[in-house]
Amino acid sequence: MPEATPALQSRGVGYTYYQLMERNRNKIAQVDALTGEEQTYGELLQRCIGAAIAMETEGLKPGDFISICSLNHLDVCVPYLASLFTGVICASVEPTMLAQEMVYLLNQVGPKIIFVGQEAVDTIRNVVDDLQTKPLVVVFGTCGTYTSFSEFIHRPTKGFAPRVPMDLNETALVLFSSGTTGRPKAICHSHKSMLADYQYIMGKGLSSLAGFATPYWVTFHVIQLVCIVHGLRKIVYHRFDVSNPWRNFDFKIDVLCLNPLQALSFLDHEPPDGVNFQNVTYMAFGGNDISKEQVLRLRERFPLTKVLNMYGQSELFGSPFMYPLHTNSWELTMKYPTCVGIMKDTVSWKVVDIETGQTLGPNQQGELLVKAEQQFKSYHNRDSSEAFDHEGWLKTGDLVYYNEEMCFFVVNRIKESFKYQAHHIIPTEIEHVLLTHPAIAKAVVLGLPHETENNHPMAVIQLHPKGPRVSEEEIVRYVEERVADKNRLRAGVKFVSNIPLTVTDKVNRFKLREMIINYGI
Repeated sequence: MPEATPALQSRGVGYTYYQLMERNRNKIAQVDALTGEEQTYGELLQRCIGAAIAMETEGLKPGDFISICSLNHLDVCVPYLASLFTGVICASVEPTMLAQEMVYLLNQVGPKIIFVGQEAVDTIRNVVDDLQTKPLVVVFGTCGTYTSFSEFIHRPTKGFAPRVPMDLNETALVLFSSGTTGRPKAICHSHKSMLADYQYIMGKGLSSLAGFATPYWVTFHVIQLVCIVHGLRKIVYHRFDVSNPWRNFDFKIDVLCLNPLQALSFLDHEPPDGVNFQNVTYMAFGGNDISKEQVLRLRERFPLTKVLNMYGQSELFGSPFMYPLHTNSWELTMKYPTCVGIMKDTVSWKVVDIETGQTLGPNQQGELLVKAEQQFKSYHNRDSSEAFDHEGWLKTGDLVYYNEEMCFFVVNRIKESFKYQAHHIIPTEIEHVLLTHPAIAKAVVLGLPHETENNHPMAVIQLHPKGPRVSEEEIVRYVEERVADKNRLRAGVKFVSNIPLTVTDKVNRFKLREMIINYGI
């Protein structure tokens, strides 16, 4: 099986992908899950070359930006891969975003071309008017106002060759941070960071991967890397339907990549008759908190599938932890359901006290700091010093601990924690207690400012539509009976019909706190 080699790596991401796609040209690269249409690596490569030539014809040069704003289909990866072939930088947005959110992100990079799915054309029409630069808009499908992708793409020529970067530290890709606790930032990944982790990439013994992330997510790009490096088949789904999750089991999938919200939707809907549980070998999810009880329920639901909790963030291209597919960490994952793995030997790390910076030992909660070649190089046009400590360690912003067997556990995002008097309050500790109540579907704990005691914990709760009736006072008492005094819900409980999420399906704590403080919800 052809894989990335040091010789390929040294010539950058675009050259590496080009050569591997050429070697695997007769293998199936993509399958449309809706229509069953297949595309070989050779066919995909020709479309990518055609898009690359079109970008150069439009005058795009290395270092210029494009953006993709689309749900998934067979063509959505084409402009992204073409950008890697030409030295153009892709910085994508999520099609479900509001127009003002897109404007804020796109003005950070100034794309020359935006490739748009038909579902986002109306939004992009409003966005373009407010951008500082006026991009060419290319639509996947037909649209009378803008150029269609089929018109844009050129016939590939035999003389095309992918660009080799002068320096592997050149920016190859920009991702936007999720913005759960503040304004999103443009995260620059280099050729070096994107290819640093290839020897750990899961893939041996596998044939297919599936995920629902659009190009806005780091998951999309990691899945693309895994598939190209190992010549795997990518099952392309238009979107994940949380009201009908079982439709995603029609294909044989070795690894199904989800976020926790998507994974937990399988618990809300009974499997239909005839569903083939053997169709999914591994179910991997990450990007948000999930409790031990929820992981165990998922394993009960999928007795023939290995259900894995994983860790990642946009500042790291790929997880710093071992994938359970490679090592004995699968046994450790079974033993410790919320474990995210053991640290890779290519990553330097330490866990430090968030107040003193002192290095901590096993079973002590602190911030995870890492040094790894897969880490991002900088923020685009923004001071990046806040992301590192004085010794150059990347501050992940995650509160973690590890045990005597070197299994790591993620406790919370540090920005989501707060102080009550002199005590650190970890919202997930209270949220996990709340989720044991049969009436509660979702729960978020926030700190509300207090004049003399820093903050008081408040719970924002979404009830099960068919669950038992419960009052705010009952919830307060329920928590009080099960937590330490510092974790009592001193600011009370608020019931909401829906908890606001970011486009990456994470709780939008920034918006939720604003709603409570400014409007009382």
